[in-house]
Amino acid sequence: MKHIRLIISSVAALAALTATSGVASTAASAQTLSMRAVNWGDVTIPGRLCEVKGQITLHNGHAAVKHSGYGIPLDVYTTTVSHGYLEHGLPVTALQIWCATTGGTAAGQIAEGIFIFASPASPASPASPASSAAPAGSAAPAGSAAPAGSAAPAGSAAPAGSASEPHLLGTLTPQYNPTSAAHIPYIAVSRIDTSGHIAVTEYFYSPANPDCCPSGRAVTIWKWTGRTFIPGRTKITAS
Repeated sequence: MKHIRLIISSVAALAALTATSGVASTAASAQTLSMRAVNWGDVTIPGRLCEVKGQITLHNGHAAVKHSGYGIPLDVYTTTVSHGYLEHGLPVTALQIWCATTGGTAAGQIAEGIFIFASPASPASPASPASSAAPAGSAAPAGSAAPAGSAAPAGSAAPAGSASEPHLLGTLTPQYNPTSAAHIPYIAVSRIDTSGHIAVTEYFYSPANPDCCPSGRAVTIWKWTGRTFIPGRTKITAS
């Protein structure tokens, strides 16, 4: 009889573990779908990066700006979109934005940066132990979204006030800008990790480089403080 009870208990424990793992996997999948369900080509961003007053609204990844601080019309467009998680399971999306003249060539690129959005929250966060046991359709656990009432970083949009809408946390820009280069430097996200860091690769030009092919490389790691992003020391890896 003791052996029978032991077998029954073991089967019950295994069933509970399997059910919990299934819920956690479903929660992670739901969060990923939530991030990717947003049409990131139709978001609104602050105009500061492109020397534009007010905000810029993209449509299908593009916006035509008639007036800018550069004294010329601009094409504003997005290219790369990256997804990941910061501390406390905060889902984020990194949107690469370019500001360029209307000529349509790489030589016309004037500015570039990475806009980091807090992605919409799904019913449960994959990084929180509580979420794995929460029933489907329950509210997202505390800490899975940006802290309520926190001040928006300089140059960022104010939080939308709803966990179902993405809002801007901050903007990452190139930290190494050699004055001798004929083309602007630019950056790309290489890693988003749950320690609260975003690592970016910086691409910069030497005077001999064509517009297509920067030879310089550097790495900067940005830290999310809960209110803004702070760059660490930039390390040059190739010139």
